[in-house]
Amino acid sequence: MFLTWVIVFLVYLPAQHFEFLNFDDNIYVTENPHVLSGVTAENIRWALDTNLGSHWHPLSWISLMLDQTLFGPGARAPHLINILLHATNAALLMLLTFVLTSALPESLFAALLFGLHPMRMESVAWVTERKDVLSMFFMLLTLIGYAIYARRASRGAFAFSLFFYLLALLSKPSATVVPCALLLLDYWPLGRRISWKTVGEKLPYALLAGVCCWLAISSQHAGGGLKDLNAYPPLDRLASVLVGYQAYLGKFFLPTGFAIFYPFTVHQPGVAAGALVFLAAVSAVLYALRARFPALLMGWLWFIITLLPVIGIMQVGGQAFADRWTYLPHIGLIWALTFVAGKLAARRPVLCSSLAVSLLIWCAASTSVHLPDWRSSEAVFRRAALVSPDNFMAHMNLGVALDAQGKLEEAMGHYETTVLMRPFYPDGLNNLGGAHARRGEFAKAEELFKRAIAQLPGFVSAHYNLGLVYASSGRPQLAISAWLTALEIDPQYPQTLPSLRSVLAAIGAQGCGIVSEVSRQLSASNLARQIERVRGSLTPSDLDNLNTVIKCLGE
Repeated sequence: MFLTWVIVFLVYLPAQHFEFLNFDDNIYVTENPHVLSGVTAENIRWALDTNLGSHWHPLSWISLMLDQTLFGPGARAPHLINILLHATNAALLMLLTFVLTSALPESLFAALLFGLHPMRMESVAWVTERKDVLSMFFMLLTLIGYAIYARRASRGAFAFSLFFYLLALLSKPSATVVPCALLLLDYWPLGRRISWKTVGEKLPYALLAGVCCWLAISSQHAGGGLKDLNAYPPLDRLASVLVGYQAYLGKFFLPTGFAIFYPFTVHQPGVAAGALVFLAAVSAVLYALRARFPALLMGWLWFIITLLPVIGIMQVGGQAFADRWTYLPHIGLIWALTFVAGKLAARRPVLCSSLAVSLLIWCAASTSVHLPDWRSSEAVFRRAALVSPDNFMAHMNLGVALDAQGKLEEAMGHYETTVLMRPFYPDGLNNLGGAHARRGEFAKAEELFKRAIAQLPGFVSAHYNLGLVYASSGRPQLAISAWLTALEIDPQYPQTLPSLRSVLAAIGAQGCGIVSEVSRQLSASNLARQIERVRGSLTPSDLDNLNTVIKCLGE
């Protein structure tokens, strides 16, 4: 186990020097005041209740808070914790496999293949995916406890397993598949007869999973992550699911084209039908071989079932699939490959051992070569744009990364590509509008911000940016209106009140002259109604200044 841990840890150790990414790391750490202020009673209550990011995973939030409490700000500690957890998960997988099978060489190979496989990079090198490595840590302890219980009928082991299963669910709701995974372990390698007793043992796990599943779906719906049928029709989703299974299977045997985001793609009916035939054929063949190679059928079913929460039956987000979602499902394929190869290796042990070592060296080398693609936002999104040329998200976030470096002209090219690919994507329109505004092209910027708001009326950033355009182009009363709207949408949006107060101060100093020329564009009564809706966020001084503006508009 220690050797496994050391090898995996050393391969991933360079990731400790990577930066935070501009894709979700801002939500999870860099712009999250609850996480940045560390572990407190108030922040723990927030973690238990929040649906930020359209997910519910309180223990993962608390884990990220603990990074800040123990190590302070910066990306190194969160990255290092991810690496430590992943190396530990590889070691625990070795222990689990040995407890299940008593096969030491196979257990070592399976653990190293899991830990070194290039498809693990996204889960380890992206701080946001703390939920992956943390949940897996608790899931593996859950499975180890269950395996000991099944072997020895130990009630203590069962309680141990159930406790860590609760922690796994609190870390990431996709752990809801564990009851099914336990039944698969009963089939192989535990060799337990499936009966009412063995099914009944899973009921406590299923109860916990059901509650967590409800909380997760509620959070996804409340947070806007759960997509409606109009955006992703059922037949398109079904096609994506079928093709997704093929993609995940292919990436296990030939891991290439690593990208942080793969946009949802509408497939032709023939593609989906071909994928269905392929999956059915593989299932039929493995079922026919179940007596001779039970590990094959078990590993295949593990792969199929554990992907269900993330495969896209209920579409969450705009991606077709994601490398990180193979973190648990690929374990089934690893076991199938390992134990079938182990059975065949009895005839030619030297050759098979050489092939196994060569495969592990290749995985370690491939991971080491591609791991630097995760070192920064620019690097990861340049890679995504390279392997997925039609990737609107890659171009948008690459633009944001370049913009932050002061490379406005290059960033604008990527913003324009984003809007060309997705003309109705609010974030793309907002970012391109911001770039035009900074070039002083206020008319173009205004049009783009209004298009973004038309697509997403509650888009607070677009309302705020529209206010900046109004203020910069000599229409302060319209800026005030836009910022009052932003304040109504999100009273905590940090820039709104300072900008509003700055314009109010300018009006107070210069008088009504600066608003009277275009007063017809905004009536005093409309502004008064806006003020009433956000009165609780304003100070008496703010209200006095706003009443002055209303008087100016009424003149």
